[in-house]
Formats: sequence, C-alpha cells, structure tokens
Amino acid sequence: MKIMVNIEKLLPGAVIHVFGRTNGRDKLFYTEANYKYFLDKYKFHISPMVETLCYFLHINHFHFIIRVKEKTELDLDHHSFTKKQKTLISNSAPNDEPESIATVASQHFSNFLNGYAQAINKQEDRHGNLIQRPFKRKLLSDERYLRTCIMYIHSNPIKSKLDRNLESSRHSSYPELITSQPTWLDRDSLLLYFGGVENMITAHKEYLITR
Repeated sequence: MKIMVNIEKLLPGAVIHVFGRTNGRDKLFYTEANYKYFLDKYKFHISPMVETLCYFLHINHFHFIIRVKEKTELDLDHHSFTKKQKTLISNSAPNDEPESIATVASQHFSNFLNGYAQAINKQEDRHGNLIQRPFKRKLLSDERYLRTCIMYIHSNPIKSKLDRNLESSRHSSYPELITSQPTWLDRDSLLLYFGGVENMITAHKEYLITR
C-alpha cells in the first residue's frame, strides 16, 4: 500500500495516520522495555490531545491512527500541558481555536519523540537525530480508505514476518481491539468503521489473503 503524504495539520476532529521512521539503518527499539517506554511516553504526551484508534510499532518505524480531540474534550489540567499551551488554547477566539489546538498537538508530538530519542541516545551511547523529521501525517477523510489503512497497519507484523498471526501480534493494537477488556484505545470508534468486532476480524482476514 503506497501512502501519498502531505504534512497535515493536527486540527481538532481530524482523523490522521501518523507515522515515522528512524534515520538510516538505526533501530527505534532495542529491547522489549523500549517498546513499553515508547508507549508510556506516547500515552503521557499524546493521549491528552488525541484519541488513538490503532497502532503498530516496528523495529525501525511506527504507525498510529488518531483523532485529534476537540477543545471540549481536552483536560488542560493534565501535566503534559505547559502554562503557555493552556493559555493559548483557553484564550483563543473561536476562529483561532483549531490552529491553536493544532499548534499544541504538534508540540506534544515533538516533546514525545524528542524525549524518546534522548533516552535511546543515552541508552545506546549514540548522538544525533534518531527519527526522521518531520514525522509524517496523512489525513484520512474517506472511510473506505481509513478502513484499508487500519488493516494495512495491523497486517504489518504478518507481512514483515515478525508475527505468525494477528491475534498474537506483540506490538500491534489488534489483539487489544478484538477483546472486551478495558483499553486506552478508542475501540468503540474503530469498531464502528467496520460494523462491529466480528466484521473487523473478517475484513482483516480477507485483507491478508488478497494483499
């Protein structure tokens, strides 16, 4: 699946495919603990700004599909917001709110990726940028393409021969999405695009056979 990319603004309400990869042949993850640390930092910096529908973490790149939160959904008391960011969003005129939220969301992504890169540089005694800049953002305004993108992301570990099946994918959101267990992901919104969990499972199986 070839992805044509524009660097979309992270405007409220937008559903966006966010992805990025390391420079050269550098790894993004060296240990299992790195995967957990990456997601923990993501949840701290990014979850206050977005709902996350799905993700996959590869050894040298990552994929997320997100929906940027509206102003009324933001918890500006969360520790990830600086005083300046809170003021920018709170004091924006209605016409300026989308741009203000997009600016702050981009800052949160920068803090997240830079913080993770600094930790890896320290761990591996390396220097310089770890992740290519800017990270990529593709607006998903067509529901059919959105469903395809979700299945593309979840099929990555199978196509890359990292995992044998979707249900046992170690660094993918798929196993978490097909259960009824509590999750930090926006499972309900994602399942709506497929018409329920059984339809989602069937669609993914068919995607793997035909692609």
